[in-house]
Amino acid sequence: MITLHTLGECRIAVGEVVVTPSAGRLFACLVLLTAEPGRAVSRAVLAERLWAALPAERRRHALRQLLYRMRRLGVPLRLERERVVVPATAVAPTFAAAPGVERLLAESGEEAPGVAPWLPDYVAPSAAFAAWVDERRYAIEGAVRRAATEALARLRREAAWGRMEGHARALVALDPWDASAWLARAEAAAMLGRTAESCALVDECLARAEGGAVAVRGAALALRERLRAATLPSGDRPARELPLVGREHALAALLAAVDEARAGRGSVVVLSGAAGAGKSRLLRELARAAALRGCTVVRVGDPRPASGAP
Repeated sequence: MITLHTLGECRIAVGEVVVTPSAGRLFACLVLLTAEPGRAVSRAVLAERLWAALPAERRRHALRQLLYRMRRLGVPLRLERERVVVPATAVAPTFAAAPGVERLLAESGEEAPGVAPWLPDYVAPSAAFAAWVDERRYAIEGAVRRAATEALARLRREAAWGRMEGHARALVALDPWDASAWLARAEAAAMLGRTAESCALVDECLARAEGGAVAVRGAALALRERLRAATLPSGDRPARELPLVGREHALAALLAAVDEARAGRGSVVVLSGAAGAGKSRLLRELARAAALRGCTVVRVGDPRPASGAP
């Protein structure tokens, strides 16, 4: 089985053997044949991209030697008269081999999201190969950005602020001009209790959008106003409050009801539990998250002394 480790690193594992760029054209040929598993690649194209400076006959000879070497390594090549194929079933379905938000989330952790450049710092053996790498990098990193943006939306719905922040941070590293990633970082930081950092991230987004898209500036300004609304002094909020832990599912369910209400489908939600179970804290987090989504939060309470009634 071949496993691609090409997002954020340059490694291809063939069984127990790890091939890196130091292997020269062996690594380059593996990249060419596994970038789209199951797709036949012309021998002439392989030879031209790998040995552009050699005469045609020497290219063909060098390719035959390299393919023999790859077979000895254990690469399951299917050799046709004019084409070479690595079967799709021989390549492990990592994100680089099968892009998609599901795989990105499955391969990501809070500390190490699978959002990274493709083959970073790789030096191609020829100008023709470098042009192909640039084209392929653009396609794969575009798929990474699309999947990461979908992942951010899902993590936001799940109230998984830590993982959301990690994905947004990695997405900013991949594309420093991605305004949605900057705003996602700001929202996650706010929900994790780091309001000052959140405001600084919004300001950074505004600075990068200076003279750019009006929609981006509008979204950043709106979030800044929501941050102010979400951090207004509250009579029952402790002066220092640690991030909410272990209530992500409950908060996600409440936020789903908020989103339904914003879409015009209102409902009544009853939150019940024993005294000290954390209902008030959960509602404070809900109010803050709702305010960050542009909702007006109204607090209604019974002014009478507690009478034992629910």
